[in-house]
Amino acid sequence: MTDDPIPVLPGQLDVLDALPPERLPDLPGCVRGIVGMTTNAKGRNVYTLQCEECLALETPTHLVLMKTHFHSRGDDRRRLCPDCRVHLFPDCICDHCREDRQSRAKHKEDR
Repeated sequence: MTDDPIPVLPGQLDVLDALPPERLPDLPGCVRGIVGMTTNAKGRNVYTLQCEECLALETPTHLVLMKTHFHSRGDDRRRLCPDCRVHLFPDCICDHCREDRQSRAKHKEDR
């Protein structure tokens, strides 16, 4: 038995029950943070993205709907989920951070 991690191939991420214990490898030929790909019933590729801070996985129906973005300001250009962006950059004025804070505040009001 070896301690090498099991390789994650396209289509395998939908069977993961919990967060992976470490950052998954990027898919070859894809930008950083795209860690899985499946094909939907219409034959379109559906990608899985991973937050580089908390390791959360996101599989949006279309990439334009993704919430796990690259942070666009400063030297930290990691792919981050909304919760990590708000936590790590509470004073950032970029569009994604501002929208994330507004969304979190509205969600708290609705409770």
